[in-house]
Amino acid sequence: MRPLRFRPNLIRDEFSLEELQERSELHFMTLNEPKEISPGIFKLGEKSGKSILLKYPKSKVESKVELWEMKDERLRKVWKQKAVYRLVFFQKGEKLSDEWNTEVIIE
Repeated sequence: MRPLRFRPNLIRDEFSLEELQERSELHFMTLNEPKEISPGIFKLGEKSGKSILLKYPKSKVESKVELWEMKDERLRKVWKQKAVYRLVFFQKGEKLSDEWNTEVIIE
């Protein structure tokens, strides 16, 4: 394993398996519907007039967006919505090991 240099906006996922049972996945939950603005970049929303972007390794993963109904009343009170979105990234092909770097960018 390589040493990790600290980058507060970088999400690094590394896996190494002995056998493959199913493709690896990485999930993110968000209040706003993610919009893919270009291959490898989702816009998650805006804050103070700036875009909140999620950049993912498009050569390594595929993505899909799911709508999740908030069935737990306690979560509804916290999130203040009836539904949220789940952004799912899953590996392309069948790999026993890999590393994915996902980055949150505000611009």
